[in-house]
Amino acid sequence: MLRALVAVGLGCSLICSVIGAEFRYQLLNDIQPLDDLPPSAYLDEDNYLRDPERMIRVRKAAGNCYAQGKCLYYSKRMKGEFCGTCGKRGSCFPGSATVLKESGEVTPMTSLRVDDRVLAASRSGELTFSPVVTWLDKRSNDTTQYLEVSTETGHRLRLSPNHVLLVNEQQELVSRFASDICPGDLLKVADSDSDSESSWSPVTDVRPLVDTGAFVPLTAEGTIVVDGVLASCYASFDHDWAHLLTTPVRWFPWLFEGEEEREADGPRAAVEQLKELGRWLFPEPGSKNRAAPDDTVIQLTDNDAGVIRLPLMASLAATSQ
Repeated sequence: MLRALVAVGLGCSLICSVIGAEFRYQLLNDIQPLDDLPPSAYLDEDNYLRDPERMIRVRKAAGNCYAQGKCLYYSKRMKGEFCGTCGKRGSCFPGSATVLKESGEVTPMTSLRVDDRVLAASRSGELTFSPVVTWLDKRSNDTTQYLEVSTETGHRLRLSPNHVLLVNEQQELVSRFASDICPGDLLKVADSDSDSESSWSPVTDVRPLVDTGAFVPLTAEGTIVVDGVLASCYASFDHDWAHLLTTPVRWFPWLFEGEEEREADGPRAAVEQLKELGRWLFPEPGSKNRAAPDDTVIQLTDNDAGVIRLPLMASLAATSQ
């Protein structure tokens, strides 16, 4: 009863916020301006950024990225650069990640549609088919860094570092962010809806990769089996809290988007409002209920002289080439 009252209250508040809100898509740029560099730092004629403690190669590779309409990024995890979509946003699942539909068809995220029934699980981990009620976010052409989580059974799940997984700890499903997953953690793997054929498989490896597409389907259960591995539908916040906060969206999706908007690309205004509420409820990033910001990817930009500005970070010095 209490959950129902909270859900109704959230729904009313959210509807008012969405109706009155003018949604703005903000691109974030975490670049240290060249003017803010210490006086001891300077660019020499070989395009090296020098200061008394470190020397970092200043790259000129951004031109290739800009020609593709993208930006140049440096990944601490991959220890290298890649072309990605300009602006830093959460990503969740790439377009090539697959789900199992009730018809038995294995389909990529790019072909998934609202109302499709896909393999998911209850909060206790029992497998079931659940309808996709809406998209929390959908960006077909975004390119960004993901994590690939491999299990002992050979399953490989690709998802963003801030996405939530449900880990088996002493027979209890615990919410954990992908960036915190370690070898040995137990994940549920399933290639059908038969619980007898599913298993808990230990993680064997976690590695970064770059992929295209950013898809966040929301099922009625709040969970989804992607690439054969059980995952939450949520990112950035604890699974149970996120599931509670999205109750109005799951119960009444038609109140927040029209029929023509259901399959459209782009973030959803209602979801942005819920994220703001989540940040207010959990102001401390990196806590149990809220993911820490991903500082492993740094966007690089051109300055007026046509060279790349790099933040002076000791962790980058060791990986520069």
